[in-house]
Formats: sequence, C-alpha cells, structure tokens
Amino acid sequence: MPMIERAVILAGGRGLRLGPHTGVLPKPLLPVGGVPILEIVVRQLRAAGVQRVTLAVGHLGSLVATHFGDGRRFGLRIDYSWEPYPLGTAGPLGMIDDLSDTCILMNADLLTDIDYQDLCRFHRVRGAAATIATYRREERSAFGIIDVDAQGRVTRYVEKPARDVRVSMGIYVIEPHVAQRLSAGTAIDFPELAQILIHAQEAVVAYPFSGVWLDIGDADGYAQAAAAFARLPHQFLPPGADANNRARDQEVDA
Repeated sequence: MPMIERAVILAGGRGLRLGPHTGVLPKPLLPVGGVPILEIVVRQLRAAGVQRVTLAVGHLGSLVATHFGDGRRFGLRIDYSWEPYPLGTAGPLGMIDDLSDTCILMNADLLTDIDYQDLCRFHRVRGAAATIATYRREERSAFGIIDVDAQGRVTRYVEKPARDVRVSMGIYVIEPHVAQRLSAGTAIDFPELAQILIHAQEAVVAYPFSGVWLDIGDADGYAQAAAAFARLPHQFLPPGADANNRARDQEVDA
C-alpha cells in the first residue's frame, strides 16, 4: 500500500500565546533544539514518503517561504497557499484547487513521533473520508463538581475530578472530495467540517496514538517540546533522513 504523497501544513497562525517571539518570527520557525519546528515536521514527512508539501501561510509567511523555498534542499517539492485573512484549521483547504488525491492535513506547531505511514494505512483500510489522529489525556476540572437532585439536595460532591479524554492531535488524513465541500475564502475549523461530514453520513474515524505528542501552543508547550527534542533528537529526526538532507543542503550550497 503506497504512502500518501501529499501533505498540507497549516502554517499561517499568529501564535499570540507565544508572544513576543511571534511578533517578529512566525510560530512555525520557532526553533526546537536549533531546528525550526516546521522543518522537523517537513523532514519527518519526507522520511515517511511524502513528495509534495503545500504550506498554507499568512502571518509573516514571506519568512516561511524564504526559509523553505521550493523544498529541493529537503528532498521534496514545497509550494504555498496564501491566506488573505485567518481561515481556521480547515478553511485553507478551500484555497487549494488541485487536491486530487488523499492527503495529510496538519498543524505546523507540534512535535510528535507518530508513524505517518501507519496513520495512512489505517485511513485507507477503513475507507474513511477523514481520519483524525487522537491522543488520550487526563482532563482535570479546576473546580469541585456538585450533583444535585430535583429537590436541590447534593447527591455527590467531587473535588476537582479528572477524566480521560481523547483529543485531536491536529493531524488528519482526508480524501479530496472533503476539500471540495469548502468555498475559497470561507473560514472554518476542522471540528465543524467533521460535523458536516458526519451529518452527511461520511466515515470519520479516530486513529489512536500513544507516543509523544506536544502541542507548541503556549510557552509551557514550547518548553516541553524543546526539552523532549534535546533528550532524544533522533526520535523525531530519523538519522538516515537527516543525513540525506544534510547532503542535499551541501549540494544546494555548492
């Protein structure tokens, strides 16, 4: 079963929770272990067999384009879709008019050791319209939770209870007709798109993942990602793929 060859990466967010850094540098270029987080993602996808990446850019997008160019030094093709204004986590798909095959859609600001090939196999075996990579987390309430009966008597009082929930990792696999449901320039987030598919009785499935997943959405997440990468860099950048990329970089520089 061949690997999915195309990915769309959402790299247009302003990253306000990581200010002031993102005032002068787009969040996808924030370094993790000296390597921009988006470069780690691109190298991982190339190692998994992806041949083409479309970067959906907006805020400081010209800096992203300057860093990645046409992708040759990373061993794949990179092109760009420019957001005229923030379009959410699914809206950028509506700006891309040549999605003709299954593709990976994902956020740029995450550090994970997910097996993209296994994710794509899972999607294809289940014949899904969309697959959402998911991760189990403990969600703890900030308050004590009180249950009350019809007479106002307290039947249960639990102080800051915790529960296991399954959350989206911001990584999806979608079929091309999913993007065709979107209009160019219309802002929409992926949860809303998923509900549209579910109401249309399309198959939306959840891929369970239990490895490393860190969302670089705020200062704490950024620090955790930097620490994880420093401990085990080769867990996130396969040594063979990294060596190949260095060789290509030297050829380009030459």
